[in-house]
Amino acid sequence: MPNIIILSGYRSDWLEIKRIEQASEILGYSHQIFSVEDTDWNLLNPIKDYKKDSVIINRLGLMSQVNFIQPMIAFNGYELFNNLSVTNICDNKALTTACFEAANLQSTPTIWVPITNYPRLRVPQIRESIIDTIESKFNYPIVIKPTGGGRGWRVTFLKSREELDQYLYDDKRILANPWGLYVQEYKSHIADIRVVVGKKKSSPLEIFASLFRIPMREYIVANTSQGNPSVKFEITDRIKEFSFKMCQSVLDGATKLDGIKDRGILLGIDILVNSDDLELKKKIRALGNKLKNSEEFKLTHMKKQFKTDFEAKDKKFHSDMTKYMNLDVYHELKDLLIKGTSKAELFASEANATIDFGDLTHVFSEGKVARGIVECAVSNLE
Repeated sequence: MPNIIILSGYRSDWLEIKRIEQASEILGYSHQIFSVEDTDWNLLNPIKDYKKDSVIINRLGLMSQVNFIQPMIAFNGYELFNNLSVTNICDNKALTTACFEAANLQSTPTIWVPITNYPRLRVPQIRESIIDTIESKFNYPIVIKPTGGGRGWRVTFLKSREELDQYLYDDKRILANPWGLYVQEYKSHIADIRVVVGKKKSSPLEIFASLFRIPMREYIVANTSQGNPSVKFEITDRIKEFSFKMCQSVLDGATKLDGIKDRGILLGIDILVNSDDLELKKKIRALGNKLKNSEEFKLTHMKKQFKTDFEAKDKKFHSDMTKYMNLDVYHELKDLLIKGTSKAELFASEANATIDFGDLTHVFSEGKVARGIVECAVSNLE
C-alpha cells in the first residue's frame, strides 16, 4: 500500500495540505507531512528513511524551495508529484509558453528577454536596446511578469516607454526576474478561467474542477490570492477541449525533456477570456466589487492559516460557503460570465504544477481536487 508524503514549507497552504491528508485517508492510504522548515534544509538523510513505495506530493509553494529540493529527491529514486520535468516547465513561464506555441494553441503574444547580468541595465544604451526590442513587437500597454513567479506576484502593467525604462532601472523589480523578462502584449480580459486538469497513468485526461477569477486591478491580475473574487461554474465543451490541449502540450514538452510518455499529472490551467465588449466588462467589474465587499465573501475567502480546532473551523467555513453561494449577486455574475465567455476569444495563459490551487482545492470542488492530486500521484507508482 503506497505511503503519501506531503512535502510542505514556507508559503505552503495549510488548509490545502489538510485536504490532501483527508483525501489520503478516504482513499485508504497512509500519509505523513514532511516539512522542509523542520529539517533546517538538511533533507538528504530524512528522505533516505522513506520506503521506495512512497509518493512525495510537492506542495511547497515557493520556487526557490522547489528548484533546490526536486533534483535531490529525484536523484535518490523517489517518485515526486508532479515530476521534475513537468514542474520545470510550469515553473518557467517561457517554457510553458513554448509548449503552447509548439501545440499551435492561441496564446497571449509573448517575448522573453534574457538578462544575465542585471547591473548592466544601469547603462542607458542597454536599456534602450531592450526597450527597442520590446517596442518592435508590441504597442503599449504591456505586461511584464517574473518568469518563475506565481500567485500574481510582481505582475506589472506599463503604459509608456518612460515607465518601461524606469522598470528596467528598478533593482527590486529586476531582481525579481533572475531568468529574464517575460513580456506580454496587454489583453484586456473579462475573466481568467482556472481549470484543474488531471491524468492518472494509463488513463485519459479529465477535469477535476473549474472557476472564473475576475481581475479587478487594471484587468491584469486575477489571482484570488491577490483578493480578487471567484465564481464556480460547470465547464463547457469548448473550454474543456482547450484545457485538454493546454495540458497535453505540457505533457508533450515534459516527454521531450525526459522521454517518459505516460505519467500521472495534475495541472492548474489558466485561460484568458478576452472581449472588447466594454459594457460587459463594466457590469462584471461592478458585480465583482459587490461580491468582494460582501461579508460572506470576506468570510469564505479569508486566508486559511488556522492550525487549531480544524474540524470546527472547517464546518463553519463550509456553512459560510453555502451562504455565500446563495447570494443573488454571485449568480448574476456567474450568468454574465458564462454568457460573455461563449462569445469571447480564449488565450492559453499559464500552467501551474507546484503552487496551491486556491479556492478550487478547499472551497469550490468539494474535495475533488485534493482527491485528484492523490489519485494521479499514486498512479505513477504502478
